This record gives sequence, structure tokens and C-alpha cells, in this order.
Amino acid sequence: MEEGMRRLRNQQTCNWSMLPMEETHNSQFNSFPMKVMMWNCRGVGKPSFEIVARDLIHNYKPTIFIILETRLSGGRARDIVQRLGYNSSLIVDALGFSGGLWMLWNKEDVDIKATSISRWAIHAVVNVQRVKPWTLSSVYASPNPILRAVVSDELKKVSTLDCPISILGDFNVLAKISDKKGGVIPSYNHLRELNDLMNTCNLITKDAAGPKFTWTNKQINGKNIQEKLDRLLTNDDWNFLFPNCQMVPQMIKEVQAVLEFFAELMGVSWLPFANIFFITTIIWQNCGLLGMA
Repeated sequence: MEEGMRRLRNQQTCNWSMLPMEETHNSQFNSFPMKVMMWNCRGVGKPSFEIVARDLIHNYKPTIFIILETRLSGGRARDIVQRLGYNSSLIVDALGFSGGLWMLWNKEDVDIKATSISRWAIHAVVNVQRVKPWTLSSVYASPNPILRAVVSDELKKVSTLDCPISILGDFNVLAKISDKKGGVIPSYNHLRELNDLMNTCNLITKDAAGPKFTWTNKQINGKNIQEKLDRLLTNDDWNFLFPNCQMVPQMIKEVQAVLEFFAELMGVSWLPFANIFFITTIIWQNCGLLGMA
């Protein structure tokens, strides 16, 4: 990781400035110059995964597509990645039937170099022409607090970099009581974990438009639990670089229809696919909204 940090510092020599950007709206997804899409899919081996994934790629054209909890490894995982159509990738294999993380992109659109990869996270430098390099950490944290501490230590190292930082993923922990609806009220120690990390690393949660909760247990009759586990954390430099970033966690209606079709076909009431989670970031040049000096 230290070598990756030195590489990033060496890249921070370009001069940059930003011109004011117009306000944007959620309905303008397809006109945005750059989109980072994260999907906690809970398994890429399902028959419906590739159909849904290709549909998302076709309709929303994510520049960077992050897929969490793939639950797949080896040659089969790489075959699926190849079929999705991206020519560059960083892959963390699942351990048994747990975890797994993919970061996909096309090298013609963006340059991404990994600085560190672990079982729980991919830390990378993102380069776009004439834009200051920034770090993107994609995280799928363990439900186990001891293993989550490993990810926290990694993020603390990343936070020491003097550059724009964004951390996107499923943290498997809540930040406040209102991040949960139903079930047992989270304890003080549970809530303190993420808040301590954000305070130590000087990070804030990027507010999201749309549905608040990103996970549900799908239960009914008073047993339903909803939680906000997926989030984007950023530092001040990143917020200054991308002041008009929009984040929209939601189940896209076209995807919902596909999932309902497969559920009916398989004779079940629902399929265990998590919500589609968008981070929409405007950083592309020559788009009429952004200018670089």
C-alpha cells in the first residue's frame, strides 16, 4: 500500500481548476458524462444476474461499475466479467460463498490503478484527463466487527493521502439510529464504530436522494427491517473537486420488473438482489458543464 501511496503523490503535479457547473437532476442520468454504479448483487452466479447487469450497462452506461458480494471466484468469475463487455477490471475473489468484489471500467474512458487490494476492499487511483487524480476505495465490510476493524485500518491509511478521497460500499454498520427501521434499536457501541472512523479520517457521508434504506430483510407482518448499510464517504478535497455529485440509491423500475419476472418464473415471491446504488459524479471535460484550465 505504501508503494501505491507514493505513486499517487507523484501524480499530483498537474494544475487544475473548475468552472461553475449547472444544477443537475436525477432524471438526467443518461446525459451525465461519468457515472459510478455500485450494485450489491448477492451472487453473480444466478441465471438472472447477467441479464440484469447487461441491461443496466446498456441503459445507464456506468463509467465504473462496482459489483459487491459476487460470491464467485476463479475462471468462472472472470468469464462473467469478460461477457459484461468492460476491457479492464480489478477482481477480489470470493472466499467460499462469501464476499467477492469487482471494479470494472473501459481503459479508453478512465485510467484506474490499484494501490492496494484486500479481501474486503479495492483501493485505487482514478485518473481522468486534465483532472486531479483522486482515490476511490470500494468496500464490502464483514458483518463481523473484528474483521471490519481490518477494513477500518486500511481506510485510515488511505485517509493520510493529501488528495481527494471517496469511499464507496457496504459498511455493514450504521451511523445513527435513524439508519434503521424495525427490529432491535442499535447500540451506542455499534453506532460509534462508523462515526469514530469518519472523525479519525476526516470524512463525511454524502447525502443521497431517493430511498433512504439500502437493505431489507424482505419480511412482512411487523417483522420487516430496513437499514442504510451502503454509503459514500468523502473528504473535503473530493467535495470541492465534485461539488455537484449526485448519489441516488434506488431499485430501478426496469430492473425490478426483470427481477419480478424471474421470481415468478422460479415460483418464489422475491429474488435476493440488493438495491441498485448509484453514485453519479460529473467530472468529464468538454461536456458543456465542466471546464478545465
